[in-house]
Amino acid sequence: MYCGTASETLFLMDVFRGKKILKKTGSNMKQRIFFLILTALSLSQGLHAQRMRSMDFRNQRISDILMALAEISGTSIIADETVEGSASFHFTDSDFEESLKSFLSSYNLFYKKDGNIIRVSRVDASLNSVTGLVTMRARELELESLVQTLARIWNTTILYDLLPNTTLTVDMEGLRPEQALDIFLRKLPEFALEKGDSYYYIRRSSQGTPRLSASGREISRSGDQYAIALENARFLELLPELFKKADLEYAIMTKTDTMLENLYYTGKDFDTLLGIILEQGNADYVVRDNIYYVIELQRRDIIKKFRETKLVTLNYLSAQEIPALLPSELGAGNSIKIDKGSNTVIVTGTGAEINPIVSFIEQIDRPGENWPVSLKYLKTEELLKTLPPSIGKEEILASGFPNLVFFTGPREKREIFLKELALIDRPRPQIRYELLVIEYLKNSEIRSSGGISANNPSKSDDLSFLGSLSNVMNLSFDVVAQFGYQFAANLSLQLGENTAEVYANTTLNGLSGQEIKFQNTDTYRYQEFEVDADTGNVSRTGVTREISSGLIVSLNGWVSGDDMITVSVNATVSKQNNNSPGDTTALPTTSERVVNTQVRTPSGKPLVLSGLMKEGTNKIVKKVPVLGSIPLLGRLFRDQSDTREKTEIVIYIVPYLSRDSDSEGQDSSLRLERYYHSFIEGNIK
Repeated sequence: MYCGTASETLFLMDVFRGKKILKKTGSNMKQRIFFLILTALSLSQGLHAQRMRSMDFRNQRISDILMALAEISGTSIIADETVEGSASFHFTDSDFEESLKSFLSSYNLFYKKDGNIIRVSRVDASLNSVTGLVTMRARELELESLVQTLARIWNTTILYDLLPNTTLTVDMEGLRPEQALDIFLRKLPEFALEKGDSYYYIRRSSQGTPRLSASGREISRSGDQYAIALENARFLELLPELFKKADLEYAIMTKTDTMLENLYYTGKDFDTLLGIILEQGNADYVVRDNIYYVIELQRRDIIKKFRETKLVTLNYLSAQEIPALLPSELGAGNSIKIDKGSNTVIVTGTGAEINPIVSFIEQIDRPGENWPVSLKYLKTEELLKTLPPSIGKEEILASGFPNLVFFTGPREKREIFLKELALIDRPRPQIRYELLVIEYLKNSEIRSSGGISANNPSKSDDLSFLGSLSNVMNLSFDVVAQFGYQFAANLSLQLGENTAEVYANTTLNGLSGQEIKFQNTDTYRYQEFEVDADTGNVSRTGVTREISSGLIVSLNGWVSGDDMITVSVNATVSKQNNNSPGDTTALPTTSERVVNTQVRTPSGKPLVLSGLMKEGTNKIVKKVPVLGSIPLLGRLFRDQSDTREKTEIVIYIVPYLSRDSDSEGQDSSLRLERYYHSFIEGNIK
């Protein structure tokens, strides 16, 4: 929605305050005033809308950029024949005229406002109608364009012979037009200015014009090598002599002549020498049917006839990489296209344009050096995830084997890569976990001796010691070494009296950072039933349910630089409960005890996780056979007791940092002998 200025608002208020007058003056007067209101609003809105939007142009023709600006701003922008070339510019969200001025000044362009029209040119020229003096500014503009501009503002006819294709930078102010013409011709001694009755004529004279001798002795040839030694020469005179010396057919399709200076070259082949001369004369050439066609670069209509297309199929590089690799001086921005399917580069242009591009592509499309690198401990995918900082992922190629890669970078970089690889391609530390899980019955009495007697050893003492540890000696977990003889004897007694039960007794191995799991569960399958609400009939649904219960322990440890072990423990103990006697269709319930923890410990130091407690009720029914099953009367022959039990799950874990020389365990007889010497004979001494 448009919001007017304060003056516009007051104007509208005045108009609407006079609505009674409008009624009296009739419909024609109403229409006229409302038309004025709309006109004022539209003009005011147009003035406030001259804002430049943020835009970005990259390597676009200047005339196309001006056309886009005219379309966006709603302003007529006209560029004259001097405006050419491409430009790159970023327009910010700012005032339109300021943005336009900044863009034009960046590319040596000028503009003038002619009513609602903006005229853009490479030359800023004006004639003072009072003094008759000329002001003109231009940078690197063709001489012919300067002469034409002067003739237009002077309103005088200026005739001229074919002028050389030379450019001038002028900055003149307050000069007579004749003086401006004299300045233009200072660099052209072969031209003279003649004044007629109502015109001026720039005539080319023979005086001071250097010419080649009839024999062309300034150009010499020795086999396929050419030499030229000229202080100055005219472009259109030098070319025929060069082609005659080479005995080649040619057609010069440009009329633009220029003065060439300091031509001293030796040991050049024909195409190289011709290219040097044409570059100074702002021309190009193509060869068709062994005929050399010399064309002017600005003549796009002629150039199109001689454009050709070459397909370059790449064998080693990807075609998509070529645009980024091409040097900017080749000017290949609009000359190449990529065909991903066939890995081909399509180059379009004249021979002089595409030959350097094709030659460059052929030079870089070479097979690179590849070095195989064997991995000792890492896998290829692990290496690609953790590459050393000296190399990029594109320099490593997978071989398809898990322990072999190819390095494609430079030789010097390969040496750095191998040194860094030696630091990371090492075996990951291995961790051995000794795991013991025991369920204790808390409401049972535990009988144990008060200590260890220090009597002289005898055969009966040996048997007593052996008996006190008999139930723990079958465990792979070294209870005595970790918790002492007293704890081991108590545990052995509890196991013997069935007040403790071993849930897990195992040894697990895993690499640092690798998760391992111990699972000891029972899985039961149940048929699902449904009960009809109306009839009470029970029928099968055909669905089978699985219920698993037991022990699951997950361990994930990693070894730090100081050989400390950090272990994450996730333990779940589940148990399936009994259904009520009268319910035969419901699935049994389960109870779970879960613990998650993380701890850091040295190698060989035990971890104890306790507190997984549960209380339950056991019903014990004793009855006389047959008589105890009689309804009502059977109660006299039946005895029922409820016993509340409290159990606790305790998890014992000992992580070890495995070494090659480590022993993972000892025979039970050797362990028993070691315990006897440590605890019995040691106390006697």
